[in-house]
Amino acid sequence: MRWRARTIVQQRRTLRASRPQLKRDPLDGDDQKEADMWMLDRDREHSVRTLQLYLTPAEASALSDKLRRLLVNPEGGEHEHVLSDDASRDLSFSLITAKKLRDLARYTKVEQRILQEK
Repeated sequence: MRWRARTIVQQRRTLRASRPQLKRDPLDGDDQKEADMWMLDRDREHSVRTLQLYLTPAEASALSDKLRRLLVNPEGGEHEHVLSDDASRDLSFSLITAKKLRDLARYTKVEQRILQEK
């Protein structure tokens, strides 16, 4: 018997009416909601939509350890840094929550602008 490729037939699905997608407000007061991710290019003072990191195993381990430390108290006002092996690059990070977003005065003007984007 000769081998033959299978034919895959995809059935068309009928389009149904859907409810409009509602955007959520990170400042709506629901402390249980998680905020979105924001990234700031400090050198150019603008937001970054996509970021790709290339870390050494030591840098990745430091990032993991420091994130765990921040997660002990997500509402704390702390941040962490991971420096490259030669200290020429700095990865700075903190945890953001809905509660923190209601107090934007705690952030710099550039951070406030970035945190209000979406």
